[in-house]
Amino acid sequence: RPRTTRTGRPVPHTFEGKYLSNSLWLNSNNLESIQYLTKFVQNVIQQPEALRWIDFSYNNIEDFHEELFSFPNLTILYLHGNCINDFDEITKLKRLKNLKNLTLHGCPIEIQPFYRQHVIYLLPQLKNLDFTTVTPSETRGPAPPGAKD
Repeated sequence: RPRTTRTGRPVPHTFEGKYLSNSLWLNSNNLESIQYLTKFVQNVIQQPEALRWIDFSYNNIEDFHEELFSFPNLTILYLHGNCINDFDEITKLKRLKNLKNLTLHGCPIEIQPFYRQHVIYLLPQLKNLDFTTVTPSETRGPAPPGAKD
């Protein structure tokens, strides 16, 4: 049964048992992979194409499986408290053109020099990174040292 602590009310569902939601909270589940995400979402959410928010925080995810990109309407992606440590993984997120809010704090990548500048350089459409607003000067700023596209 879905948790309702964030909303304070039960998640509505169809007669078939699929949930009417555009968000998916899979935080704190010791997930190491998101390999079967598409199948899972199709089984539990009535309109998978409407998915806009996924919370994968506090798992053990190191990389992004191709399945993440099956949800092009994602605007919010919480990945904080995972094992992401490579900017090449962040580069993959460019495919999520609608992504506006991203969290990565608490991941090993956070200790990389110029971490915030790198992420904003790679994903200039972001409005918030790690629950902090991305300023226009950050978006327009020069490429951080060592940046790759």
